[in-house]
Amino acid sequence: MTLHLLNKARSANEINEQLSNSIEPGDQVLLIENGVLQCLTQPYPAWHDIASNVYVLSEDASARGLKIPKGFTSVNYDDFVRLSIEHNKVVSWY
Repeated sequence: MTLHLLNKARSANEINEQLSNSIEPGDQVLLIENGVLQCLTQPYPAWHDIASNVYVLSEDASARGLKIPKGFTSVNYDDFVRLSIEHNKVVSWY
């Protein structure tokens, strides 16, 4: 099981395509830094339906004035560390 860290909101289409082609069922995604802006993408990107969970780092969302919408799970820094340890592999997307 892989944890995908999305930390930059580059071109939404580019990152959505790359993640959709790389993510496996059961993988999880954590949106951090400017990646939290991806939680505003409507409709949800294809990878959102493949991932077993999509998390949003609450401190980063709060720093950007974002409320975390339904379909995303809010986590804090302690959860971030726990998720990183629980997964066999962590992949960062820039």
